[in-house]
Amino acid sequence: MKNKKFLIVFLLVILGVGVFLIVDQMKTTTFGEVLTNLLDEDENITEIYIHYYYPPEEEKKMVLNDKDEIDQFIEQSSDMILKPTNKLYDAGYIMFFRTDNETYAMTLGRNEILRVSGHVKDYQIVGENQLIEVIESFDEKWELRE
Repeated sequence: MKNKKFLIVFLLVILGVGVFLIVDQMKTTTFGEVLTNLLDEDENITEIYIHYYYPPEEEKKMVLNDKDEIDQFIEQSSDMILKPTNKLYDAGYIMFFRTDNETYAMTLGRNEILRVSGHVKDYQIVGENQLIEVIESFDEKWELRE
């Protein structure tokens, strides 16, 4: 009798954990989806301005305005998995995505929190930080701020 109760409780716990994991997984999105939802259907990104501002003595900026560079930036980072979070971001990068109509801002913290300004949503990067990788791939584009 005790074994039967233990088995039932054990199965309920396993079922509960499984449901939690499935529901939790459904909350994830990708950087590409966030960017697509941010832009209007007819908008095209014409420039990406990235400003690294922490620590202040290492402050620098880069501008991507070549279509191939912008496409590379978006393609290489669009599969990055994000999960909504309430954690605070830690200073690092601010990115401005300029389109024909508007400018959108995102802040990427050193603690891998991405804040989407305007929509005021924060996301935790899950797994590989493809955004940092693509930013670093344009290393020759950095200009030191004066």
